[in-house]
Amino acid sequence: GRPIAGQRIYFHPLASRGLTEARYQDSYFANTDADGKFQFDRISPTHGALAANLGPWRESPLTSSESIPLELAPGEHRDITLGGSGATITGRVVASGRSNQDLSKQWSLNYLVSREVGVDYPEDATPLSFDPSGNLQTAWLQQPDFQSWVATRLNYFVKLSEDGRLAIHGVKPGEYDLVIQLYEQPAGCLVETIGEKVVPITVATNQAPTGQLEIGVIEVPCRMGPRVGSDMRAFRFTDVNGQIRSVDEMRGNLVLFHVWATWCGPCIASMPELKATVDRYSETSLTVAGLNIDEDTAAAKALAKTQEMKWAQSYLGPESGLMRQLAVSSVPAYYLIGPDGKLLGSANQWETIVQLLQSKLDD
Repeated sequence: GRPIAGQRIYFHPLASRGLTEARYQDSYFANTDADGKFQFDRISPTHGALAANLGPWRESPLTSSESIPLELAPGEHRDITLGGSGATITGRVVASGRSNQDLSKQWSLNYLVSREVGVDYPEDATPLSFDPSGNLQTAWLQQPDFQSWVATRLNYFVKLSEDGRLAIHGVKPGEYDLVIQLYEQPAGCLVETIGEKVVPITVATNQAPTGQLEIGVIEVPCRMGPRVGSDMRAFRFTDVNGQIRSVDEMRGNLVLFHVWATWCGPCIASMPELKATVDRYSETSLTVAGLNIDEDTAAAKALAKTQEMKWAQSYLGPESGLMRQLAVSSVPAYYLIGPDGKLLGSANQWETIVQLLQSKLDD
């Protein structure tokens, strides 16, 4: 009902290129003026999506952001209103299977996706790894090209408050799927949800242009990784000799699991401090095991060699059962296990683990 000034608006082509592939200008942005108006003087004729910038990492006056798929022709002019008239959907997301209050819902990636409106997936893009026919499935959420497919549909990014409340504005009549994806609060890069759910939603014609739709409480079953005191003896890792070992075999020693990836900037930034600590306690009962989740194992091994990571490394890949058992939501992640095989503590911040190590190993 009012213009938003100073809001960044992005246009992203759908046929994305890899970091090592040749590319031309492949994203565009403009800022809204005092009247909420924005203008792109020139955009490449292509498939793309236009949306206001919104995510869990920064504060915004927006609680939702409409994304409009476009198929632009040379010389074409489009006049578009983002977040215009339509229904307002309200509700609340709660976590089940764990303490709801302890999980901030702000750290989530959520979309209200239209079943009816969109553009064709670009022919020159890498083929989808899933069949998008029929209703949206939770299995699709794990696919690397899911967000690229979402961009071909009219959709709304939904920003949850810390206690899980949502408000999606300007929703057109139609059939939708509400995708909820919850994460633990990250210190680095998001990896995998701890809970996800897809909820079908219908916005009737009589609920637009200014109607209200209250969808109530949405319970999202959440995985909870090991907590302090959890028995970790059955967990396995690869030692420096390439042998599969269990934590149980290491009884009497401290065992530190270090989860990392080459594409995670905070993982690389924290490496010098990690190496210094490993060197400091090299003559103690500490055993360190790296758990790498890169898809490109060769690149991970090369970086481990370059970084002189001399401790044991397990190259698990991005879809590891061990990562799901640990409920790793972001990297870097650390798990310190005591001599009795029980978890002493876990954290995404290296400083937290250093304090635990000092309390156990320093005289």
